[in-house]
Amino acid sequence: MFKLLKKPQKNQTLINDFCEQGYTELKNQYFSKEFYRKTYNAFDNVIELFSEDPSSNNIISNVEKDFGNHFQAIFSGAPTGYRDCRKIATKKDQKIYFQFCKEFYSLMLEKYSEVLIKFDILRVFFESLSTIDEKAKILFNQAIDNLEHDVSGLRDVLFRNRENLTVITRILRYESNHQFCTSPHYDKSGLTLVLDNSDLQNDKFRIGPHMKNFDMSLLLPPNRQFDGYKNSTSTLLFPGACLKKIGLNINPTPHVVLPSETRRYAIVVFCLVPHIDTKDIQTTIINKTELSMYNREH
Repeated sequence: MFKLLKKPQKNQTLINDFCEQGYTELKNQYFSKEFYRKTYNAFDNVIELFSEDPSSNNIISNVEKDFGNHFQAIFSGAPTGYRDCRKIATKKDQKIYFQFCKEFYSLMLEKYSEVLIKFDILRVFFESLSTIDEKAKILFNQAIDNLEHDVSGLRDVLFRNRENLTVITRILRYESNHQFCTSPHYDKSGLTLVLDNSDLQNDKFRIGPHMKNFDMSLLLPPNRQFDGYKNSTSTLLFPGACLKKIGLNINPTPHVVLPSETRRYAIVVFCLVPHIDTKDIQTTIINKTELSMYNREH
């Protein structure tokens, strides 16, 4: 199920791809575009549910608190649950997202199973995200096997004596406006998978190699050789900032999401480094306030 963008040349490795273009492309035979479309529809239904019945959102908040009490240190403080950034006065982002992991779902099943019976919309949504979690871990494991040839000890770092990888799935809905959906940044992950987005031309997401002096003109639309297949999709794999923090010689990959004229969806999966303090990791390259000034100057 794991395939590189192109047939590896004699010295071509995932590390080479990261250095040359910031990412490598995987042919993902687990998910079709139709699967992602249904997952986005399920997310729309959940957003509508939370808007019409605040009690359902309150339950999710309770699960999130339980999750924090049990797993906050393991997940390096990464939050789970539902966020509507449009309702936060200090946020310029016009987006809604849900962060999911198997441990979060296990708490739902253990303590709030009646909620999933009452709100079938939630059950359908979580089952889709649970499937994504399962298959993403397979893709991550296959990538780690490849990377171990160049980065000895990577597997030990990413597992940290846990039985499974520490993985969070984020599904997003960006509302249409004239601001950047996401400003240039690095992820606070060990590795990141960009599974899908709803761009018609795949033209909003831009990515490039790590650079000492940032130049946004070097962030380009990724080459998605595997788009357009009926039973497979294009997935992008790239490193986040945590690997560099713990001393591995892998630079994080800069990326950005341009303004979208229409509502935009995306699904991203993060493989975290468990039990690591990420508070001092600077991931913002240019914030949204500075971005307009940067664009004028360049």
